[in-house]
Amino acid sequence: MIAARVAMAMGLVALLSGCFDSKEDQATAAYRTRDFAAARELARELADAGNPRGIELQALMAAQGLGRAVDFAEAVALIDRAVAIDPSFQASRRAILDQIAASGAVARTLFEGGQYRRALVLAEALADYGDAEGGALARVLITGHYVALDGSDMSWLDFWNRCGGNTRGERPGAMEAAFARDCAGRRAVWDGHVSGRKDARLFIRMRPGRPRGHPDLALELADPKDGMARAPHGGKIRFSGVIAARGEPRKPDVLRDARVLGPAPLSEAEQTEVTRRQRQAIVAACRKLTEVAYRANHMPEWAVNLQAWRASASRHEDAISYAFYVMVDITSDAEAFSRRADGTWHGAYEGFVTLQSGTPRATEVLDFTAECEIDETFAKGARPVDHGRMSFVALAEPKVKATDGGAD
Repeated sequence: MIAARVAMAMGLVALLSGCFDSKEDQATAAYRTRDFAAARELARELADAGNPRGIELQALMAAQGLGRAVDFAEAVALIDRAVAIDPSFQASRRAILDQIAASGAVARTLFEGGQYRRALVLAEALADYGDAEGGALARVLITGHYVALDGSDMSWLDFWNRCGGNTRGERPGAMEAAFARDCAGRRAVWDGHVSGRKDARLFIRMRPGRPRGHPDLALELADPKDGMARAPHGGKIRFSGVIAARGEPRKPDVLRDARVLGPAPLSEAEQTEVTRRQRQAIVAACRKLTEVAYRANHMPEWAVNLQAWRASASRHEDAISYAFYVMVDITSDAEAFSRRADGTWHGAYEGFVTLQSGTPRATEVLDFTAECEIDETFAKGARPVDHGRMSFVALAEPKVKATDGGAD
């Protein structure tokens, strides 16, 4: 697969043919002899003058990452510009599109072969171009700690396998020596979940990490006030620091001069779990709004009378006389609640309301269909009535109704 990509690149070079003026000759010669700095500058001058050959050359270099970062989106935009000036450049356009189409398989091959940095270059370029599979691979490479992040001397996976405190060598002292040689004093930029805090320290859980809930890292914060404010408990953060001390299986490794850089990207599994928890909170909010709407507008006469009786009853009445329940059950799957592009949640769902009292003994169960909308500002613990709306689409006749009388 790599050989095929090289052959494709050579094919792109072969497309640069025809009659050239002096600057075109110089640009093409620089490109073919791999003097990409000169080729890029000459191509820029040609492109600024509206020369389609210079624009084509810029597109080829962007597509191949020659003398610059790979950028498929820019390569296509450039070659489209060249084609608009001169349709004869369609061959170059097809070659660039073919290269982009083949790059997904190349990136996957690089990943499977352990060439993670090269795989990330292609995956990120594909993601920027709008390729979903490229975006998924880039997320795996970053959230799986396969590559060192910008500013980091090593990835978490490298540290974990080579000299982390949870690992043990075959010879006594071997891992301690490896830590001193390969890791101590090196700069780290990693992502992890906040599991605790104490004084000026943040405790972090990593994946992979120590078993049984033990924290993997202790961050000695350079600015405790700022760090604590930017690190919510359970949140996933990106942080930096200097590797300072090796821990033990139940004792975390230590980073000194640590800083919280901001939130960290979630893996697909982490995002799925976050969405699941958000949906649970939305379902609970809609359930509460359903109960509020039912109590306000749809209770049967006997229940309204019972509420009035309870309001006037003596506080010393038998406690069972005050038992009165409205219970809402939503029977639709959680997937009936989805998040819209503007951040609001919407649900079209079914369920039933159970209305029950102790004295007089009375029960009603009725089915309903309803719609609910919850604002983006809603958070667990907030009052649903301040952040949402619901309406009944239909209320059926009670399918279970039992009573032994009503209240006066």
